[in-house]
Amino acid sequence: MSDITNAYNDSSRPLKHHEELYLPPHLRELKTERNRSKKVWQRFRDPTSKNLFNSAQARFRNAMSEFNQIKNIMISLYTDDTAILSQGKTPDIAIVPLQNYLKNLEAWLVRWKIKLNVDKTEAILFNKKNDEWPKVKVYGTPIKWKKEVKYLEGCSG
Repeated sequence: MSDITNAYNDSSRPLKHHEELYLPPHLRELKTERNRSKKVWQRFRDPTSKNLFNSAQARFRNAMSEFNQIKNIMISLYTDDTAILSQGKTPDIAIVPLQNYLKNLEAWLVRWKIKLNVDKTEAILFNKKNDEWPKVKVYGTPIKWKKEVKYLEGCSG
């Protein structure tokens, strides 16, 4: 397991056997289409249903590869708090996918007309050295690096 997966498992309720990590609705629809076409092919074993299954499988794989384009990123969402975790052997390696993710997030927020309070946005870096940390920006505004951040403030559990 990756460090991100371990951190997620340590900080979250474990997934039950019937649960999955979040998939956007369009990916769930493609997955359902793929699974249905697979069942049809398995039942009838004819070339037409095999072709339909192959094309559905290709569409699902392409969509998933686009969705997973940013590797080593994990998201933990709550009603009004979000934690985006990135990992790498060095801070620079961890920051690149994080910044790419934040650019995609910015576009998504604009598309859905959701406003992000950049002033309340904070970043924390877990590493052994206290070197100069690379800048991370949201909407062109640098995010403040902190030694300690609060997540899910006021939430008991």
